[in-house]
Amino acid sequence: MTQPDGGPYVFESPHVAALMDVGQARIALEDEAKAAGNWRFGQGYHDFVRNEPLAKEVAEGAAATIMAQDGEAWSSILRASLMIAQASGNANELKSNVQHLAVLSLAWLEDIQARSVVGIEP
Repeated sequence: MTQPDGGPYVFESPHVAALMDVGQARIALEDEAKAAGNWRFGQGYHDFVRNEPLAKEVAEGAAATIMAQDGEAWSSILRASLMIAQASGNANELKSNVQHLAVLSLAWLEDIQARSVVGIEP
């Protein structure tokens, strides 16, 4: 598909913009960490605090408490999702839960980017 002038149409998705911003932020943080001498930046040693998953009951209770505080706040949604990820029982469940957390994080970023300058404070 081409434009009337013969050039290709370029479509930009808010998903692409959010991913580009995340990529640029990650590069900047890695450069900052390398400059500070921290060559292991961005690489965890293990997946869970104290190297063990949370008990499902503990994670679900924490997630419920977080969501009860303000279930419409992005920060609540992401913290609750993190609690669920920390209770993952196997590698496939962990991968799925962390992907869900990443999608929610990008959705929050897209929401921030989509806000109008007038009438909404960042």
